[in-house]
Amino acid sequence: MRINNRKFEKILVNHKKKIGALGKVLEEDRGGDKERIKKDLENLFTMTRNQSRELCLVSSDFKCEKCGCNKNLQIHHLISRKSKEFMPFNKYVTQRYYWANQIILCNKCHQKYHQDMSHEGGQEENFTLDEKFIGKIKKKYTK
Repeated sequence: MRINNRKFEKILVNHKKKIGALGKVLEEDRGGDKERIKKDLENLFTMTRNQSRELCLVSSDFKCEKCGCNKNLQIHHLISRKSKEFMPFNKYVTQRYYWANQIILCNKCHQKYHQDMSHEGGQEENFTLDEKFIGKIKKKYTK
């Protein structure tokens, strides 16, 4: 599949800006306005999560990066939520949501990964990326 590199690079630059903005919101006090901080963070999380999924899907050519399957795809974070037990979560949240911190795995490979790494239970099917979402991204990036 041929990917439109200009679109990919444009989204990548935008994603880097959003990640930078997310870091600033986490660092700033914002005058103690917790509601404003919460709203800003929710908006930035949504934008960065959606962009990172797009970029990750495109870079993996819409396939599982382990077995090459193109069904039941899921996102796996290399720096995970569980890592906050060992390090300050807010300090590394921007790295967690950066697209290069994620890989695409099919549900079988994702579950096997978590079992092999002794994580409890593996992943459930509700983490599978929606086929309509994947189709929309394919259409957006393919030539």
